[in-house]
Amino acid sequence: DALPISSLGIFNSKSLVLLGTDKTHRKLFDFSKKSLKNIRVKSSKYFSDVILVKNDKISVLENSPDPVLYEMHVLKSGYWEVDMKLLLRPWKSDDLGSWITKAQSEFGFVDATGCLWMETSRAQKKGSELDDEGKNTWEVLNWEKKQIHASSVTALHILDNMIITASLDHNVKIWTRQELKQVGLFQCDGSVSCLQPSPIHESELVCGDSLGKIYFLNLQ
Repeated sequence: DALPISSLGIFNSKSLVLLGTDKTHRKLFDFSKKSLKNIRVKSSKYFSDVILVKNDKISVLENSPDPVLYEMHVLKSGYWEVDMKLLLRPWKSDDLGSWITKAQSEFGFVDATGCLWMETSRAQKKGSELDDEGKNTWEVLNWEKKQIHASSVTALHILDNMIITASLDHNVKIWTRQELKQVGLFQCDGSVSCLQPSPIHESELVCGDSLGKIYFLNLQ
């Protein structure tokens, strides 16, 4: 298709999930068959980011004034079904400078000002509070905020006891998950536009920058 790709993520080591800039542009590329097919989701919402989660599920971000993370799995019919919704509140949607850039359902999110927002508590919605999409809906109640980069954060990955972030400030940073202590730094020549861990060896990373350069990093 001619539409730009806004996000991609590797699904179950066999396929690639691609999201476009249009809410109907959702594709799944099969590596072995080299085929591309539509992802069918019973939702008209626009998903701006996709993250691989465990047990062959994906997490997608609805980056709206009231942002939501959805965890989904694929049915035999080919449709993707919502397993869990996470409401990212009390996020201040009127602060456009703090627009969410990447998110992780088990941790938190990063924003366009270089901040990391860590979830500290959540509560499950019940009864009349639920909508037709949210059988398992949770709402974040409290956040802990930390400035981790000097510019917009373009990558956020959780690898066991480590957190990997990258930013338009040229830096890739490695943090401990519990203490959020910086234990590693790699500087690219340009702004880091994307970063992905290897689906086979999580200690290996690949990232690209605004100058068109690709970097292969090993955390060991």
